[in-house]
Amino acid sequence: SGADDDGGARARWRRGVVVGLIVAPFGPASTGLFYVGTYIGERLLYLPSVGFCLLLADALVPPAPASPSAAAAAAAAAAALAHTGRRRASAARTLALLLILCAYAARTVARNRDWRDEPRLFAAALRVCPRSAKTLLNSGVLARRGATAADLDAALDFFERARGVDPNYCEPSYWIGLTLADKGRAVGLAAARALSALKQHKLGGIGRPPPPPGRAAALAAAASAASAAAAAASDTLAQGVLELREGGLRCKYVAAQSVQALNRLY
Repeated sequence: SGADDDGGARARWRRGVVVGLIVAPFGPASTGLFYVGTYIGERLLYLPSVGFCLLLADALVPPAPASPSAAAAAAAAAAALAHTGRRRASAARTLALLLILCAYAARTVARNRDWRDEPRLFAAALRVCPRSAKTLLNSGVLARRGATAADLDAALDFFERARGVDPNYCEPSYWIGLTLADKGRAVGLAAARALSALKQHKLGGIGRPPPPPGRAAALAAAASAASAAAAAASDTLAQGVLELREGGLRCKYVAAQSVQALNRLY
């Protein structure tokens, strides 16, 4: 019959939308069939969302009216009941559409706030995907910008967590090595400055009376602490160089940056 033909055509159209606008665009990037070297993100859902919206509209919009002969037969059977049912179904679809639009509008406004700056964006990403290696890596890169000792420690924690999530993800090795090198150089420079300042107060200097016993002991303790910090900084720097050589140079994505970092260090 005409109604059966129309129902079959709509079913075929739905299958075409599912395959052509949802499965086909998303399938290659989903890494389900083969590795593509990218991570799932919103950018991969733009085209599939078109198919989703078409299917949603198809479910909410009432079908086209039947042919005159079929309509006449239906009206002869239960005209009043059919009319009431259609009105109720139309009202339900309209209400459902309004609720969906309001929900998506509210979600869009909330999501737009995450894109105001990078700290908000990566904080939101961590809440949603706390075990995403890519998100952890980018959070560490962002933490490094503070350049303080606490910022470098926080960045190292992010990089180590990223490598722990995916040991085959090689980029964290470069960032771990670079951050360790930066931390070692910063601590070493501070220790060198402290030792230089302490030498100006060395005991028994020519033309300078020796400091009191209590101050001499304090200066000796400070010099010992600065020397220990300098030794620790040297070890940290060596660890950073090792990470760059053993991990960064072997990663094709950051090999060039690793060479540049090693050239600066040497």
